[in-house]
Amino acid sequence: MKGVKVVGIDGTDFAKAEIDKGGPFVGTIEQDFDAMALQLANLIEGYFNGIQPESDLYLVPGRMYGK
Repeated sequence: MKGVKVVGIDGTDFAKAEIDKGGPFVGTIEQDFDAMALQLANLIEGYFNGIQPESDLYLVPGRMYGK
């Protein structure tokens, strides 16, 4: 199909390669695993120091990959 733009939310190597070669994929969101690990480590450290999490949900922004 012409004119169909494909986007994703997982930032896989396949998706990024398709974007780079100009295939039908135009963008994807990469999960920021380093930021997620840091957020979790900070929460665990706080917990062991007697600090309860302020929320049940923490959002870690992804990174846009695309053209």
